[in-house]
Amino acid sequence: MAEKPVERDKVPRVQLPEFEGTNRFVQLRIGGEPYLVCGGRFHKIILADTLEKMGINFDHSREDSTLPKRRGDDYEVMGMGMVVKNSERVAFFGSSIDYGLEPNAEEIGLLKPYFPKEIEKIECGGRVI
Repeated sequence: MAEKPVERDKVPRVQLPEFEGTNRFVQLRIGGEPYLVCGGRFHKIILADTLEKMGINFDHSREDSTLPKRRGDDYEVMGMGMVVKNSERVAFFGSSIDYGLEPNAEEIGLLKPYFPKEIEKIECGGRVI
């Protein structure tokens, strides 16, 4: 039996890595609202796990049956890449080979109020947000 979906208002808008170091991230809009989810696994797994957790149905790409589509009825992927986090700073960079997406600075800017207070500096592509 599948787990019961988590209510959207109970899901943090920004889910940074728990530990310092480099991880992958996915930026998406769910129901028109921005979210940022980090994880140590492939972008496609982070995306699929997030959508499943929230009870959002999605289709897979015709080219790759393991790749969730970039857009669905209630979601759209806005950016992907790598993130490095330390106690005071978060830096977004790189890209996703599978999706051909890079970090989206505008979307990260929209989420700035949701970052933990101890994060003093947010960078995207070498630029401070």
